[in-house]
Amino acid sequence: MPGRMQTPTAALLWIIRIGDVVGLRQPLQTTCAARIKPASLQNRFHAKTHYDRALRAFCCNKNIVYQSFWTLTADPQILAAPAVTVTAEKYGRTPAQVFFRYLTQSGTACLTGTSSPEHMAQDLAIFDFCLTAREGEAIGAQLK
Repeated sequence: MPGRMQTPTAALLWIIRIGDVVGLRQPLQTTCAARIKPASLQNRFHAKTHYDRALRAFCCNKNIVYQSFWTLTADPQILAAPAVTVTAEKYGRTPAQVFFRYLTQSGTACLTGTSSPEHMAQDLAIFDFCLTAREGEAIGAQLK
C-alpha cells in the first residue's frame, strides 16, 4: 500500500524473553526455531535447580542475558555462609550486596522487587566495589 510504512518484525519486538524454565529443552528449542533470538531468560535462582548452572552456561554461550529472581528469598543459607558474611564485613556491605555483586560479576543480572528506597540504594551500590577472584571462587563454591 503506497504511503504506508512497512515495519519489519524486528522493530516490533524490543526484547524476547524466556521465563520460568525447567531444564534446557525449552530455551534450546526456542533459540533454534526463532528467527529473532531471545535476549534474556528469567528464572528462579535456587538450590533445587542447582542454581541453573546448565541454563546459565547455555545463556552465556548464546549471548542471552540470564536474569535471576527470587534470588535472596530462596537462598538464605548462602547469605549466612562465612564466604559471604566475612566478605560483607571486609567491604562494609550487606551479605545481600555481596551475593548480588558475585552474581553480577559472574554474568547474571539480578532482578529485585523491593519498594524500599533503602534496599534500592543498597542494590545499586553493588557497583561501587568489586570482589577478588578468590572471593568470587569462595562464594561460587556455595552454589552446590
